[in-house]
Amino acid sequence: MTETTRKTQEEELNQAVNLWKNAVKAGKDTEQQKEQVWICFFDWCKDWDTIQDPLYTDITEKKSINLLNLFYKTLQDFDPDRGIPYSRYFGSIWHERKKDSKKAIERKNNTASLDAPLVPNGDDEGDDDLLETTIADENQTDIDHRIELEDRLADLASLILNLRERIGSRAANPTGERWYRMFFAEDITKVIKTVPLHFTHEDDIMNALYQNYLDYYTTQKCSSTAQIRKTPLEPLSKFTENAADTEEITWERFPVCVSLTYLSRCENAVYAASEYSNKRKTYKEIMQRENI
Repeated sequence: MTETTRKTQEEELNQAVNLWKNAVKAGKDTEQQKEQVWICFFDWCKDWDTIQDPLYTDITEKKSINLLNLFYKTLQDFDPDRGIPYSRYFGSIWHERKKDSKKAIERKNNTASLDAPLVPNGDDEGDDDLLETTIADENQTDIDHRIELEDRLADLASLILNLRERIGSRAANPTGERWYRMFFAEDITKVIKTVPLHFTHEDDIMNALYQNYLDYYTTQKCSSTAQIRKTPLEPLSKFTENAADTEEITWERFPVCVSLTYLSRCENAVYAASEYSNKRKTYKEIMQRENI
């Protein structure tokens, strides 16, 4: 399937869902509209790479009931007035469900098994009904918040990757660009450590951040946001040169000395803490001007 075909199918799905949901609100929905939503959904997802997961091997098998259950659920809960495309809404929740289902199976069997039951079976024991409750019981605002974060960080990555075109070559000088990519690395680390996000264009996220700086404060090289989430950060002592600072830096405690020592040790560039603050302020102002 070409990317163009994929995008067209996604647009057709979002349009069909919006037409049907608005018709439902107006009390004028028809079976034909609902059927069109089904057709668009199956056209869109049947070759979707992210669905071809070992736990959900083929949409024609019974394991695909997970997908269908979630389709029913999200279709009922989706509100076009939120301003989020249905495909984006579904994709975010589907990603979380796959992850939660896999964790449940691993807890039960200690290893992920393709034959493990993934759908409610009517029993009242164990993790049956997980599919229907894991995300459904979460506050809707939490789901929207994750989607908003993903979109904002993706927009910020796009801004950084096209900085000269967006803010001008003078403002996007090499020194400023380095700072902005370092700040983006910090922001991604802080967010990804606390909120489970899934990026459609993962490469853009990783290309926008300052990889050498990321490698400096993580205990091993990370080539994806999933690795950033799992990888411990360096102990504070690496940046303060105080052996007593044995605790790991965290998103709550990400001191200025991390970036300042990186620049002085690795790039022979010495800055004061006040310069860090000024650059951070400029970074935020650019985001505000670009509506990010």
